[in-house]
Amino acid sequence: MVDFAQFGGRLAGSFLTEADEVKSGLYGWIIYGLLIFVHWSYYADHYYWNYTQDKYGMLHLTWRTWYGVGTWLHDFTKTAAWGLMGLSWCFSLIPVTNSFQYFAELTTYMLMIETLISFVHVTMTVISSFAESDQY
Repeated sequence: MVDFAQFGGRLAGSFLTEADEVKSGLYGWIIYGLLIFVHWSYYADHYYWNYTQDKYGMLHLTWRTWYGVGTWLHDFTKTAAWGLMGLSWCFSLIPVTNSFQYFAELTTYMLMIETLISFVHVTMTVISSFAESDQY
């Protein structure tokens, strides 16, 4: 059986068993916060410019096709979900056990939301490719 602890960390002679758990957890928490910020800023900007500030009014055209509904649902859900995750990430700065528990639970729900909305978006895109008219 392979002992994965023998594969080192950042230094040439170091082992994974010598890693500091607190420092590793802090790095992961900061990286996840950066991921949340980047995702939310991208989808919020995308939603803002494509649905509210578009001079052609894409929001009312969204409901005319299956593809439009799927894309709007995808964009809106990602904007709202990543915004909620950002708030919970900021809430986890408070050194209370409950805030860490809520953050861990919301992270699990976020994985479920991402999987579900990706499946719905792909399904609606496939449905729209077989629709014979823009009215469906």
